[in-house]
Amino acid sequence: MNHENPQRRTVAATLLVVAGILFALFPLTRPFAPGGGADTLEQFGSIWWTVAHLVGAAAFLLTAFAFAELHIAPRATAAIGVGSALTLLYFGSETFALHELTAVDGDTALELAELIRTGTAAMIAFGVG
Repeated sequence: MNHENPQRRTVAATLLVVAGILFALFPLTRPFAPGGGADTLEQFGSIWWTVAHLVGAAAFLLTAFAFAELHIAPRATAAIGVGSALTLLYFGSETFALHELTAVDGDTALELAELIRTGTAAMIAFGVG
């Protein structure tokens, strides 16, 4: 085991600090719609919607990389990696599919957004992740 290597601990700690900052930035940069409807579509279309979700995705990746860097608890590290991967699948649809819904008629876009967010496969991947 390489967990006694101070350089690996420093790298892992740095990755976790950066991941923590990115996790904090996610809700700070993500637009939130106060009333739903057209406001919801406006938030999906905002560049900040994409930026926030990419920041959140990077945080999940850095967390997985940090634990992999330590070379300890291989099963827990694998679980973190798998959980991050499954969560990132959901984040991908949130990031890119919902952002493109602004090109669709309002009511149809909102119906599609609901299907994208709450589809069976999406919810299983997100829930397990």
